[in-house]
Amino acid sequence: MTNITDIHTHVLPGIDDGAPDWNICRQMLIQSYKSGVDSIIATPHYLPWEKNASAARIRRLCQRVQEQIREEKGIAINIYPGQEIYYHGDIVESLKTGKALTLADSRYVLVEFSSGESYSTIKRAIHHLREAGYIPIIAHVERYQSIRKPDGKQESRSAGLKELYDLGALFQMNTEVLQLGTFHQTGRWARKALEQKQIHFLASDMHNLKTRPPITKEQLCWIRKHLDRDYQNSILYGNAVEIVGQWVQ
Repeated sequence: MTNITDIHTHVLPGIDDGAPDWNICRQMLIQSYKSGVDSIIATPHYLPWEKNASAARIRRLCQRVQEQIREEKGIAINIYPGQEIYYHGDIVESLKTGKALTLADSRYVLVEFSSGESYSTIKRAIHHLREAGYIPIIAHVERYQSIRKPDGKQESRSAGLKELYDLGALFQMNTEVLQLGTFHQTGRWARKALEQKQIHFLASDMHNLKTRPPITKEQLCWIRKHLDRDYQNSILYGNAVEIVGQWVQ
């Protein structure tokens, strides 16, 4: 399998609710690398109601962490700046002024919502971002009941995803959901969405080493067993090339 690009991580030390220090950050990077990850986009939270890390600080930390892991462990892993941005009315202004970061300075924006957000609000958010020239990637799409059941009834599996994709959104799913199994409602929905090739990025959303860890080999086993090779490469690497391919240090 082609090396993996993890587009959703909370690996930078001491900047949000992710890695608390360099030691944990280092171990997260080592585990990621052992699973085949060779590029990471660091996406600390941007929460409009909190004082967030500045874009300059995020960029400095990415550079420092990348240099340090190479010097200490000889791990050639690329670390790009970005943020996971909670959707709010001023999101476009925050992006245009550089207060909030796109992924690797691309047009792609990793955006999250409240897990109980309405389907109509998510649709408006996509329109808002697309109209401003950005490409929204909905973070951990498996969490949103309104997308999974846009009609409020039975699991739709595809209707919500298809409509939002037609509006211009892309979807990121957390790899940990693959361990839930087919008897778990969210796990069943997630696997079906992957089998129908409706997901564009698989990422770890790693915060620590235990409860929200890096991508694991066990998770990759399911992917290798159930998805065809071209689609595996697309969701773990190929689609991310569109994001990081134009990166200028």
